[in-house]
Amino acid sequence: MSAIPTHCWCGHKVDIFLSRTPRNPGRRFYRCIIAIHRPGESHLFKWVDESILADIHRVDSTQQEFITQVQDLRQTLEQHLTVQEEGHTGKEEVFQYYDLLWFNGRPTTKNTNYPSI
Repeated sequence: MSAIPTHCWCGHKVDIFLSRTPRNPGRRFYRCIIAIHRPGESHLFKWVDESILADIHRVDSTQQEFITQVQDLRQTLEQHLTVQEEGHTGKEEVFQYYDLLWFNGRPTTKNTNYPSI
């Protein structure tokens, strides 16, 4: 889920405004449009730069998880190819497994030009 808000808890859309305070001049923020008319109520307020940074950290974390998953799949594939080289598994079965891992479940046709691992 994105850290960039689109709606307030009250259901109204969020707009981007520009701060004109001496402490944060020119800094952009998200604000519920209802809060403009009702300043005493607690509606959404969030700095744009902090929201974007939070999303970048979330995407980076997800990327790291994908990298770990790919490394695990590669290790599993290497183990299966080692078993095949030792003659314990049929060559066709190992290459079908390879196709599934590397081509997202879309096995290739009778291609025997597999990259070296």
